[in-house]
Amino acid sequence: MKSSKLHILTIISILIWGFSFAQQYTNYTVKDGLPSNQVYKITQDTKGFIWILTDKGIVKYNGNEFKTFTTRQGLATNDIWGANATPDGKVWYLSKSSKLGYIKNDSVYAFSSIEKNEIFNPLFTGQVNNEIILTSPLKTHILKNNKWKVVLENKYGEFAPLTYVKNKNVAFFETNLDSITIFNNNKTILTGFNIAEMLKSSHKRGQLTDSLFYWVNKSNYYILNFNTLKLHKRNFKNEINIESSKHTRINLINSQLQITGTGFVGILNKNYHITNTVYIPEKLNSHFALIDTSKNVWIATFANGIYKLPHVKRNIKYSLVNEKTGQFNNVNTKLIVTVFNKGYYKYNTLNNSFIPYI
Repeated sequence: MKSSKLHILTIISILIWGFSFAQQYTNYTVKDGLPSNQVYKITQDTKGFIWILTDKGIVKYNGNEFKTFTTRQGLATNDIWGANATPDGKVWYLSKSSKLGYIKNDSVYAFSSIEKNEIFNPLFTGQVNNEIILTSPLKTHILKNNKWKVVLENKYGEFAPLTYVKNKNVAFFETNLDSITIFNNNKTILTGFNIAEMLKSSHKRGQLTDSLFYWVNKSNYYILNFNTLKLHKRNFKNEINIESSKHTRINLINSQLQITGTGFVGILNKNYHITNTVYIPEKLNSHFALIDTSKNVWIATFANGIYKLPHVKRNIKYSLVNEKTGQFNNVNTKLIVTVFNKGYYKYNTLNNSFIPYI
């Protein structure tokens, strides 16, 4: 009886014979309602809607249909490459544009700068609760009275540019060639850190919460806690056994810090280590992924729309993917299957995979 139960559990756990690679992931493209197959990023708002950012508009997905917002609905441009969902139900959209704002209750709100004809380029935008810190290479803006107002400006080519921080203890930090120096509201130095390895590489950065700021490049990520004034350094090799990853970034999604890049997505725990890692197959050519509130994984590509990996399929062990398999047989307590043009394969219980048998 125990042997029969074990055999049944083995069959259930591997679930391989009727599956192919395509059946693990649901692919959504222009054929399904997306305005473009070029997707920059995906996020989820407080109501659970999935938002997809493309070069032809920003898309809201309710689980059944796609609704696209473009210049016809009030966007200043259709090329939307960033978004932040805030707790108050707004989805702030980001792009190089003369007007930026948010979408709420399917209405688009767009705001220009207090300075005439200014073009925003918010590459390092941060978020503190419901407030967006619009951070371009030289300027930082916040929205006041329906206008974007400059709160910090650096001169082009300045040796030690300043970065605006919204925190009760920290006002800004200064970036030198290999280090940062942190100041309070009285312009008194609080502390400093050497981050030469990060600063000398191509990286992304931004404020995640009222107390956290991050830097990330292809191999490392740093988290600075403004409340404790401690810098936490991590690398992908130690965390997830990946030497490097392209397009890496850290996002605040559903009150979680999620880190993603080519080939993976994970959640940062309270000590800023990567947990709940989901590895994305190389053949998907993904550059971004997120884990939603139902633990589904949404994956963005630059040429093939998006993929969804349902939570129920995340723990399924797939073997002999895309192979033509025949009948399963129990031979002397061994699970044997025929594979077209390859012979017989045996299920190896040590690593939960099939290996050649004959």
